[in-house]
Amino acid sequence: MMYSTYQEFLIQGKAYRALRTNVTKTLEQYDLSIPEWTLLGLLQDGGPQRISELALKLSVEIPHVTVLIRQLTDKGYVHAKQDPADSRAKIVSLTLKAKRQLPQIGEMTQEKVASYFHNITQEDLGAYFKVLQSIIAASAARD
Repeated sequence: MMYSTYQEFLIQGKAYRALRTNVTKTLEQYDLSIPEWTLLGLLQDGGPQRISELALKLSVEIPHVTVLIRQLTDKGYVHAKQDPADSRAKIVSLTLKAKRQLPQIGEMTQEKVASYFHNITQEDLGAYFKVLQSIIAASAARD
């Protein structure tokens, strides 16, 4: 089936909002936003990192990450310390609280998101994410 451009964007927008709303409600139980949760995931997967590295991975400006770090520090999920190799930089790492809660948060959000994909084959889901990665790569190449 072929869709017009506006129909494609309408469908994508509706799907995005449905997923975002569901994940937002789940994360609210832990006093987290989606950007905060994403940053925590990067730290969980990659270990302690500089704020500049996190900004690059999130595709946002450093001041935005600085705000997220401040919020997560206030909530007890991360701590930042001066980089011994560069006194101007800070290295951010997870707290014990975050290390304990992130697996539970991950399971809960996975459960909620999986409910949207129950009629989709793993092959189709893989193709969907491959298309999204292609769009991201094409966007990065144009910047």
